[in-house]
Amino acid sequence: MEKEASADTVRQIISITEIYTEDFFTDNVPADTRNDLLFQSVAYLMNESEIVSFLVFTCLDGSPHITLFATKREFRGKGYGTLLINQFSAYVESIGFRQIEVMTVLPESKPVYYSTVAFYQGVGFEIINVYPFLWESGALKLRKSW
Repeated sequence: MEKEASADTVRQIISITEIYTEDFFTDNVPADTRNDLLFQSVAYLMNESEIVSFLVFTCLDGSPHITLFATKREFRGKGYGTLLINQFSAYVESIGFRQIEVMTVLPESKPVYYSTVAFYQGVGFEIINVYPFLWESGALKLRKSW
């Protein structure tokens, strides 16, 4: 975990967000992520010197929030994302938190996000709220509690 992301970490994360911009993210996400990493922390898994899965997080209203999460395409479906979420959950619990929250795009408006929601639910998150008018296409809030 890095509280202040190194230049190489930022470069690798931006590269991953650029790959997903066409499918998942809006065009502003790579630039916004560069700015977010000035203030937010990042956790990631590496394969040698390459980041293969990462999550950007902050604390809001006394609860950890994942603000961005992705796994490189060639590593998807191999358990890296699940491993990272599980390690992050264990870390968050070890420092006294009882939950993690994440917001994601409403899948009804952008169907590629059905797999995103299914992933989060598969690692223990539950949908707690729907915001149909947030962002360009609506949003869901999910929470994992223990």
